[in-house]
Amino acid sequence: MTQLFSKPLIENPGKPVYVAGLLSGTSQDGLDIGIFEIEGSVEKPDIRMIRGRTVPFPDAIADKASILSFREEVRLPDVLRLSRELAEFSAEAFLNELGQCGMSSGEIHCLGSHGLTLYHRGSEGENKPSLTMQITDPDVLARETGIAVVSGFRERHIAEGGEGAPLAPILDYLCYRNSGESRVLLNIGGMANISVIVPGQKLFEVASGDTGPGNRILDEWMKKHTGRPYDQNGAAASRGKIHEKWLKAMQGFEWFNSSFPSSTGPEVFNLNRAAEFLNRYGWDVSAEDGAATLTELTAWSIAGGIKKSVRDNSGFSVYASGGGYHNAYLRYRIEYHLDRRIKSVEEIGGSVDFKEAQLFALLAWLFCFTDGISLFDARKPVRLGKLSLP
Repeated sequence: MTQLFSKPLIENPGKPVYVAGLLSGTSQDGLDIGIFEIEGSVEKPDIRMIRGRTVPFPDAIADKASILSFREEVRLPDVLRLSRELAEFSAEAFLNELGQCGMSSGEIHCLGSHGLTLYHRGSEGENKPSLTMQITDPDVLARETGIAVVSGFRERHIAEGGEGAPLAPILDYLCYRNSGESRVLLNIGGMANISVIVPGQKLFEVASGDTGPGNRILDEWMKKHTGRPYDQNGAAASRGKIHEKWLKAMQGFEWFNSSFPSSTGPEVFNLNRAAEFLNRYGWDVSAEDGAATLTELTAWSIAGGIKKSVRDNSGFSVYASGGGYHNAYLRYRIEYHLDRRIKSVEEIGGSVDFKEAQLFALLAWLFCFTDGISLFDARKPVRLGKLSLP
């Protein structure tokens, strides 16, 4: 049995295969769908995006996700119903996108589904491993699409001794490393994470982890104080003034003392926790000043995470992706703290908006077509995920 499962589940056809990646990011406002053509070897996969789109969630699903996410006590029947509703919505949305690019489900070899993160807590010492839960019923998704679905990536990562997040270093190393340049791959989603890729390294040697807040806490502030879903291009923050005392209080969060690998989420960085300082000290902060302060917290923590992770503070380039890349003022503040330009991941062949969909498509391909990757140990390949058949 061990020998059987140490081999690829599917014999590599020696030609491009078609794989999809589906996820809902920490913002939980919709479903990211990516359809990719993949060929090459496990050492250097070649991935080409055929189509990428974010499909907004219906209000009913978005509201339920907001109510149930990152809470320690929820009703189990509500979680199970939402998981099925997400799978049915995801299947319908994916099949529609597949039709838009003139393809059928019979042409897709496998689908990587990350789902929606209901809860994630990083490890708290040797006897308290990470806890994580993503929902979107993979069996329903497989049945409705007629495609084999690979899911449960984070659970297996934790079972192998990892944090469960971030998983982006796998994509960053396999697809974006360069023998002549040290690269920091920065993703600014709801949270922000980095991978530091140094020439000559092995995958398990890559420094990686979450740096702290990304867009989510700022988005929550904007929704509450302006009614807008986010600070478009950083316009509000650029007009505001940083509230230095509030910023310093938030910079004192114990989590910022974590060392890589590290992971976090809205259970640590959320508006309610940040606003405790405003209520405690009676600070009156305008909408624009709040946006400026929270943007500065994100920029400061990203720059700090990069500075403590790179070996040579002069010889590296930063390539960014995620919704935060579109915030010009946030980029400006990160560049100020790093004293270098932030480049788009598209300069090295990636996608700013669908890099995470690319990641989960890649993980599904690795699960089905290879015998795994040396994620933690050169001698022990690991296949992340579990399989649901149609």
